[in-house]
Amino acid sequence: AAVEGSTRESVDAIREIEGAVREIGDFTQAITNSVREQDFATKEISQSIAGASIGSQEATKNVEMVTLVIDETSGEAAKV
Repeated sequence: AAVEGSTRESVDAIREIEGAVREIGDFTQAITNSVREQDFATKEISQSIAGASIGSQEATKNVEMVTLVIDETSGEAAKV
């Protein structure tokens, strides 16, 4: 009887451990999924920043060109 009781306790303990291991696996999977989502979001943000940087460079070039045209026009107007 003592052996049967001990065996039952061992089986119950093993089942509890198995449940805990499954729960840990579920948490690990959730963390993995979160890290993947964060990685994807970070890449999107990086691409957006790169695009904004290119747009800013193009705007700067356009302002420089307008300034050059204004300078040239002012110089020609002064001649008249």
